[in-house]
Amino acid sequence: MMSESQESGPDATPRDQGQRSQRKRGAANNSQAVSPRPSKAMKVDVTQAWKRYEYQCIKHYMETAGAAAEVWHWDDVPYDELFRAGWLPDFMSIRLCKRVPEYGLDGLAKHGDSYVGIQCKERKTTCGSDLGTFQVAVAMLRDKNPGSGGVVMYSGGLDRWLKASAPALESTENVRLERLLYAPPAQETPVDDTSGEAKAALYPHQRDAVERLREGWEGLGILQMPCGTGKTVVFATVAQRYQTVVVLSPLRIHAKQTLDRMAAFLPGHEHILVDMDGTRDAKKIKRSLGRSGKGTLISATFKSVDVLANLKGLRKDAGTLVVVDESHNLSDSEETRDFLDAFRRVLLVSATPVATFDGEDIQTLYRMPLRTAIDGGYVTDYRVVLPLVRDGDTDELKELEGLDEFFKPRLQFLATGMMRYGLRKCIIYTTSVKKCKQIVETAERIFQEHYGVDFLGACITEGTKPSERDRALRAFARHPRSGVAILASVRILNEGVDVPPCDSIFIAEVPDRTTDSVSRRAVQRLCRAVRKDPDVPFKVAHAFVWAETDDAIPEFLSLLKEADPECHLRVKKASVAYDGGEQHVAEEEAATLELGKYVVDCVVVDADRWRERLEVLKAFVEEHKRLPTLKEKHEGVKIGRWVSKQRHFKRKGTLREDRVALLDAVPHWAWDAYGWRERLAGLKAFVEEHKRLPTQEEAHAGVKIGDWVHHQRRRWRKGTLPGDRAALLEAVPHWTWDIFDDAWRERLEVLKAFVEEHKRVPTTSEEHAGAKIGIWAKKQRQNRRKGTLPGDRAALLEAVPHWTWGTRAV
Repeated sequence: MMSESQESGPDATPRDQGQRSQRKRGAANNSQAVSPRPSKAMKVDVTQAWKRYEYQCIKHYMETAGAAAEVWHWDDVPYDELFRAGWLPDFMSIRLCKRVPEYGLDGLAKHGDSYVGIQCKERKTTCGSDLGTFQVAVAMLRDKNPGSGGVVMYSGGLDRWLKASAPALESTENVRLERLLYAPPAQETPVDDTSGEAKAALYPHQRDAVERLREGWEGLGILQMPCGTGKTVVFATVAQRYQTVVVLSPLRIHAKQTLDRMAAFLPGHEHILVDMDGTRDAKKIKRSLGRSGKGTLISATFKSVDVLANLKGLRKDAGTLVVVDESHNLSDSEETRDFLDAFRRVLLVSATPVATFDGEDIQTLYRMPLRTAIDGGYVTDYRVVLPLVRDGDTDELKELEGLDEFFKPRLQFLATGMMRYGLRKCIIYTTSVKKCKQIVETAERIFQEHYGVDFLGACITEGTKPSERDRALRAFARHPRSGVAILASVRILNEGVDVPPCDSIFIAEVPDRTTDSVSRRAVQRLCRAVRKDPDVPFKVAHAFVWAETDDAIPEFLSLLKEADPECHLRVKKASVAYDGGEQHVAEEEAATLELGKYVVDCVVVDADRWRERLEVLKAFVEEHKRLPTLKEKHEGVKIGRWVSKQRHFKRKGTLREDRVALLDAVPHWAWDAYGWRERLAGLKAFVEEHKRLPTQEEAHAGVKIGDWVHHQRRRWRKGTLPGDRAALLEAVPHWTWDIFDDAWRERLEVLKAFVEEHKRVPTTSEEHAGAKIGIWAKKQRQNRRKGTLPGDRAALLEAVPHWTWGTRAV
């Protein structure tokens, strides 16, 4: 952005004057539509040479100043830094500083406690008269911090008077002049462009992950990497060795995005999108399988598994790779399980632990913790910001009549935080489409009328058309950082959307009681903002969380702690309204200190709570002579879930050795995949009681034991069930590997119920409980005459009262 002196001085060009008048006109009427299709934003044309030159100068300063300095373009300077530097004389001026063009500075650098104002001059000749407001700005910086100064970078020449005064400027005002020739970029690459990633060299951690996956695995394997570290690049690279690739994603937006990105990695494959935006026609999909000897890439939504499950011709051998992206969202449905069980190799991909498969053997193929990714520079660091609410905070918005009272304090908290911390692109999450629209309307007025900044707002929901959704995402990513861009969403932007310019998220509502799924969503949402942005090298992602009380936070942070043990150091309190006075600063610091102690007590130093849970576990085992199942409770504690978490932490290598030893000392304790031996014990108990195997729908002690039996048979058919486990199952009375045995036994139970009610066997035409039980009974007699009815089934039928092998039921 040009300084005021450049726009009104003797060398001002028509371009400068037109830009100035455009900004003045736009300040009053540049609001954006609330619909998912935002209108064009009033913005500075970043293709102009002067704007490009500013960014070139900022980049040059960063490279020469070294890592010890923090450097911002004017569009990105946090208000807190402007205040500390002395550019803002008092914090109440914060509302005015964006209503006019920047005053004297194109950038700001911080060196410890001192600051350097940066002015950039892309013109043929720079004159002394061009530096008037810059010198005033530097004087303001030096008045507060005597060690502060300035630098003027220019692309052309200096007039003779300015050139002659350069030594005096440096000695008296600590201002130096530096020539930097303008170097226009050859070609602009859109921030959301991923077209070249298939040809780009892999990062070291990506190479490591690819090598691990190429070693192969059987059954379920998991790739766990933070958002922004290249999960898609990893599994797309691995997929190049497979003839058939099936990728499942939670939503249509993810399925289409994944297909487009993987197409560059698999250009020789047939590409098929299976969902409502593509096709759900099984015949059409089948015709595309293996067409002309080509491989096949299928990208489908979780809800389209029903189509793929009945698709004939889909290979399930070692030549096929199934990838479940964002697998923490996968539902625990029998249809989905059966579909995945049919394949030899399934890769689960997620940034957070996968709860759906707690009861399965999952091989961790590669895992990168969030803290490792941050320290390695692959993603940005982050902060979690909670509100410090006081009476009268919203009084400064009293000039804005008609604001939604529910969202007014929430969005004031967000707007104040974004302005203070130099944030410009935020995704807001709420609970309904109606609230999304209310958020955008309220945010527009606060940002535009109260802060006077250029505003872009849009809603993206599951009902948003793909074309409108893509337009909204592009507009959000490309909106100039001199303004603010907001996207409001319910869940559709939880994951799988790559928008590197996003620097913050806002969770506008936190449930009174958080669950694992809520906490996983919160962590996924934070990850929307941690992607590196080359235009903002000092970016720190911020997660604003509106929690009425601190009690809702520990569950969220406990999950975050698994990925980042230092999470408690990144939580702070911030005022809803902030004037920068000493009282406000002191209140925030005190509240942040108390919050830190609370988080440490609840999340980090949890030794007392852990030992309490251990004692509950011991009491359960003492009473039941076994370990708890996943859903069992004891003394009001979800002790089964706690046991599952300890095993999960052990598999990841994050469970302390002393705790491992304490759990090993618990009678009946086992570290194998959750529930297998316990469910085997449950199966034995069921068979002991009922003298038969369970049907698929039957449960025992709160566990779906029939579903578990069905799953073991599936794994046995695939050859992925370990031999020792197969032997243990075969030792169970009445055990059979017949995959159809469940359905047969269900019909047997219906037959028994009919006989119990009618005191006779059914005739051929009779039904019971929706089943054609008479026809089924007739078929059993026919199978016996043919010699195809197994002896154990014949014995079970003969045990039914009134049964006869005659040709007619009597």
